[in-house]
Amino acid sequence: QVSAGDSVVKSLKEAKVAAIVGPVFRYGLRKVDYTAHSADTGFRLKKGGVLVALGSFPDANAGHQGIGATRFLPEAVAWASRGIGSSEDALQMITSDAAKLLGVSKRIGTLEKGKDADLVVITGGLLSSDRIVERTMINGRWEFIRKER
Repeated sequence: QVSAGDSVVKSLKEAKVAAIVGPVFRYGLRKVDYTAHSADTGFRLKKGGVLVALGSFPDANAGHQGIGATRFLPEAVAWASRGIGSSEDALQMITSDAAKLLGVSKRIGTLEKGKDADLVVITGGLLSSDRIVERTMINGRWEFIRKER
């Protein structure tokens, strides 16, 4: 886990070490040192050639457990990408780059024939506060379809 990475970019790249970065912003985690924290650490590492995934680092005391464990991941991605990186790069850090880091990219991480189909269909921008989840697919089956209100 990396919170502040500027000082170690070269070392991580030379050692061919990947990094899980986070939390991107503070939301209830009490045991995290924020003195050297920067929301854009993931992009600084990625631009330096390090494989990076953004982590949600759920806190059960803040209601981040079960299906709520990743409830702030889109916000973390949006916050991390502002000013230094693209939304596309940020999205890769929670999909394809995360799958590579975990060693499961043959099964998940990108939309390709033969891979597991876990999808979320939204209206609005994924990285904006106006998004609405329309459908979710797990293992190739629609598990949630939003009803009109």
